[in-house]
Amino acid sequence: SMLGSKTGVIVSPGPSLEKNVHLLKEHADKIFIICPIRSVAILRANNIEPDFVLQLDAIGGDFVENSKSSLNMPVRNLVVDATVDPSFFNFPAEKKYWYFTANKTIGLENHIDIGAFGLEAVSVSIACLKFAYKFGLTNLALIGQDLAFSPNKRYADGGGLGVLPKLAPDIMVDGYYGGKVGTAADYDYFIDQVADLGQLMGDAGCEMYNCTEGGAFINNFQQIPLAELLESLPFDERK
Repeated sequence: SMLGSKTGVIVSPGPSLEKNVHLLKEHADKIFIICPIRSVAILRANNIEPDFVLQLDAIGGDFVENSKSSLNMPVRNLVVDATVDPSFFNFPAEKKYWYFTANKTIGLENHIDIGAFGLEAVSVSIACLKFAYKFGLTNLALIGQDLAFSPNKRYADGGGLGVLPKLAPDIMVDGYYGGKVGTAADYDYFIDQVADLGQLMGDAGCEMYNCTEGGAFINNFQQIPLAELLESLPFDERK
């Protein structure tokens, strides 16, 4: 349980992550930092250690090896879906936790408490958001969740891990700063999924913030700068 604290920041590896990642360190004693594996090297380059690292996809090969080589020490807590590539069984982590995104299909729904929204997700960042909610965090913020990109910049520097998909943005969506930004079909789908989850979690009593400061506009989230959110945290809040 993380009920002793309130704030979780989901750190995704979008291009805009580099703008504000440095702000997390001075507030690290108040917030839970939850991220995909792609974000770890970027966080550590800024002397920030994530509390929970999630891996959802079954991708293996170079992605696993490049992920391992980008680390200089094990992550604290690795949370992996039961369907990940077996190479992750030996991924360097102090502690490992397993969960089942597709539990309805394997008969475990009567044995595992998956919470109001379950843990199934179409992207690892959405799994991080559900994970944070499941463990009682009520202020949930997104950083680096661009869900849009330019032809040469799908991830922040270091987030590609040597397996960058060669996709060009071919769909235009509403931008964080207004106007339109380019994205692809998978990210366009993720935008709707994140927005729907923002509505559900907001209705359940969570405060939902999009602090990405770039990329796509996400409905049902307050679009505010990360610095403003972090400065508003209670002085005595601790994780």
